[in-house]
Amino acid sequence: MRQLKRDLVCFYCTVIRPILEYANPVWHSSLTVSQSDVLESLQKRAMNVIYAGIEYRAALTIAGVDTLRSRREELTRRFFLNDTCWTRHPVLCLHYLLPPKRDENITARLRKTRIFENSKAKTNRFYNSFIPYSVRNFQYSSSVHIIVFYISFYFIIFHYCIDYRHFYIIFVFFLNYCILIQPIGCKTNKPVCV
Repeated sequence: MRQLKRDLVCFYCTVIRPILEYANPVWHSSLTVSQSDVLESLQKRAMNVIYAGIEYRAALTIAGVDTLRSRREELTRRFFLNDTCWTRHPVLCLHYLLPPKRDENITARLRKTRIFENSKAKTNRFYNSFIPYSVRNFQYSSSVHIIVFYISFYFIIFHYCIDYRHFYIIFVFFLNYCILIQPIGCKTNKPVCV
């Protein structure tokens, strides 16, 4: 019976949920609460079929599945940070849609560093669209990324290094990782791709 439940959860996560989340960075920020509840009710129904008689939150915990709202939020955040703003891929040219960057001399002295200006919107439709929503909610300073990398680096060194060879391997991996993810900074207002 457990194997059947695992198979049903796997089927739901690989066949049904991708349909519910298709292109969600585009429409997630414009959903109303009632529309979000309708989408969540589909997952509630699936969890009720798989784990009959168990409360929805408990069924999610047992299945290892997040709510659709939190998953949409995470996918939108990841798309903004990885593919829109910090991309090095020449085909993904959405970074030119971002508002202008703030002056680094000013933002370096602030506690809460926001890289981009908030977009001014005349309509609610634009205010709730992907770029303004992501700029309001997901932008972080590059110094925050550097601090997180250093903390994770020291954690790995102190917990997983047995001798100097391991230290060297992890150090080289960390340097390569930092070079690969170094943001290009969304410097121009023109698209990279043609």
